[in-house]
Amino acid sequence: LLRSSVNDMAKFFMMFINDGTYNGVKILSKETTDLMKEVQFEYEEDGEASNTCLIWYFDGDDYIGHEGSEEGVKSSMFYDLKENVGIIAIANVSDADIEEIEQNLYDHAMEFLE
Repeated sequence: LLRSSVNDMAKFFMMFINDGTYNGVKILSKETTDLMKEVQFEYEEDGEASNTCLIWYFDGDDYIGHEGSEEGVKSSMFYDLKENVGIIAIANVSDADIEEIEQNLYDHAMEFLE
């Protein structure tokens, strides 16, 4: 059983975005994080094309992210490559509308940066 807090996920995400380095410590090689970002397959859902990497959604230009759920929990984390803004949302119900929560968090972050 794997359990992660928002803080755990944020540390991992910052390390991932920074090519394997967190707080000045190299955890993964850049080659490893680059491999994780390589597109493994492409698909279309609801008329929208998407690329899937090793555990990540990646469009190459705008964002990278991951989402998942288990019974009783749903989580999502995305990073806007152009705006340099990351969002992590965790809900304690598996059918939460996490996309709406995520969008609200993103909108607040962008307001804060203005």
